[in-house]
Amino acid sequence: MFKKFFIALSLGTLAALGLWLSTVVMDGGFSAHARPLNVKKKMPNPAAESQATQRGLAEVPSPLHLLPGKIWPPPTPRVALSSEIFSDASTQNAAALLDGKFRDFGWQAGKPAANSKARPPWAAVKFAKSHSHILVQWTASGNSDYNQTTYGAPGHYAVLFSKNSTNGEDGDWRTAVEVQNNRVRTRSHWVELQPGEVFLRFEIRAAAKDCYPYGVQIDELSIFDMSMCKEGAVCDTWAFVGDSITAMAFDNSAQHLPSFADGVRTGDSRRSPVVLNGGIGGENIGHIEQRISEMMEDNPAIYYWAIGIGSNDSAGNNTNVQPFAQTLESVVKKVISKGRMPILAKIPYASDGQHETIPAFNRAIEELTQKYQLPAGPDLYTHFKNHPEQLADGLHPTDEGVKALQALWAQVALTLEPPGAPSP
Repeated sequence: MFKKFFIALSLGTLAALGLWLSTVVMDGGFSAHARPLNVKKKMPNPAAESQATQRGLAEVPSPLHLLPGKIWPPPTPRVALSSEIFSDASTQNAAALLDGKFRDFGWQAGKPAANSKARPPWAAVKFAKSHSHILVQWTASGNSDYNQTTYGAPGHYAVLFSKNSTNGEDGDWRTAVEVQNNRVRTRSHWVELQPGEVFLRFEIRAAAKDCYPYGVQIDELSIFDMSMCKEGAVCDTWAFVGDSITAMAFDNSAQHLPSFADGVRTGDSRRSPVVLNGGIGGENIGHIEQRISEMMEDNPAIYYWAIGIGSNDSAGNNTNVQPFAQTLESVVKKVISKGRMPILAKIPYASDGQHETIPAFNRAIEELTQKYQLPAGPDLYTHFKNHPEQLADGLHPTDEGVKALQALWAQVALTLEPPGAPSP
């Protein structure tokens, strides 16, 4: 048995966050043409464009080609889906998987036990057309920390594909992804599809070991077209890694919108970045060093690793910067060794009297950024020093502070160039 839900899609209004946006209706559809405020428009440079093409900038095809030219990073548009979602009769609220709402009432898949002989609960969606490569990301954001599974995360799950299903239940299915002993609240999977596979089914084969009595609750299933990416790696894909400030800033909850992704889309309507929240409360740089390799292994399609760390390292007016600098350099090397791009944010200003030495830690971040020729991350220190009213407790940002932090990261994303691009 299955349940069919019809999902009405509507356009939401994005707050500007310092970006100018005008919208137009074209051929019955929606497109956005935008530019950042106070940014000088560069004049066309045919020679530079030729070099850029050689460096791998994506030629943007229709229907993405809303603005002229090429684009970096290669775009990851949302996969167009049919207006229906199917699910096993034992589950509830499957429509929530595609409603765009995080930290909200999600798909309830029950609490299947490990090694159960019963058919696993499932939900399925159909693509509007076939694709060569996609990224599938699920989120159980009842959990706050990346490594938390108590509040509705699966322990064993699978992603399957079908060429001939009509309802998500019948037909022949290929298992493309299977994860056992899951230990996180969100995860992404890069998948190469076989020709004709247009149905995706997400199965929950067991709840996490520490999952609470209400069972598995997945609030979003996000699917992106990765066909313009190089081997699923160099794309508009982002993991934000850090402490409690990161965990709260990128949770996509209603009070924290517009999100980083919203800001990027507003600034360049061709883009739809993938965002994975890897924040864990209480962490310092040593914790990041311990888990960064495992995170990259679990999420191999994430290219940009945005690192915001140091508030806990500098706490207590710590003056010993060298261990932080050495360990952060180790993290940078690990990310680069995997062919990924680290970006380091400056530690946010704090007014609690316990973080007076942050400028010394930020100098270490600047030195590493220059040494490894990384894109410059956002200057969170200057922003929050100029806006202390956006600090809730002298350390953690208010809701408005979270929005501002994401907007600053979006500005970074909107000024990225390909590795090795010549300076203007």
